[in-house]
This record gives sequence, structure tokens and C-alpha cells, in this order.
Amino acid sequence: MFTASEKDYADPIIDLLDPEHKLISARFYRSSCFNYNGAYVKDLRIFNKPLSDIAIVDNSMGAFRFQIDNGVPINDFYVDLDDDELVHLMCYLPKLAAADDVRDVNRLSFAL
Repeated sequence: MFTASEKDYADPIIDLLDPEHKLISARFYRSSCFNYNGAYVKDLRIFNKPLSDIAIVDNSMGAFRFQIDNGVPINDFYVDLDDDELVHLMCYLPKLAAADDVRDVNRLSFAL
């Protein structure tokens, strides 16, 4: 999990998503982001893994500006019971999992 939130704010939310700590193996917070002109940017190179294998889902495209083709944009959520963004994401993520390079799939899908 890589968030631009502070640890104290993010941990309770991540704990709700993964109460048994079985799904999320690592947590990265605002301190792992770069401050770029006042915005927090997540630089995926900190993971020391091939960028072809890493996707970032974020409601702020600026958060993945350093690796734009790794980004999967998602709309903001504001307690809308009709929001179906996660349903769309659940259909999209298997495509990324099957890809040799997630950037190729994202490039075709989003043309960012």
C-alpha cells in the first residue's frame, strides 16, 4: 500500500481493508513520496522492482506523474452508494495481472 497520507491517518483505514494483515504486505506513507511543486508524488522506483510489473491506482494523476504509464486513474469517492469505480477496477486488474508489461495495457486503455 502506497499512500500520500500520513501514517497516523492511513493505518486505521488500511487496517479496515486488511484487518488480519494478510493482503497488504508493506505500507508506504507520505514520507516515501516526493514533494514536487507542493504535490506529493509516488515514485515507483523506490520498490526496486521492474516497472513493467507495478501499477498504481490513484484518484490523483499527479501522484503517478513520474511513471504515468504505470497509473490507473480512478474517480474520487464521496459516499455515493451508486459509485461503481471499484467494480470497474476489479474487472481491469486481471488484465494487468496477465500482462507482460502493465504499462502497455495502461497506455492502450487510458492514453494518458
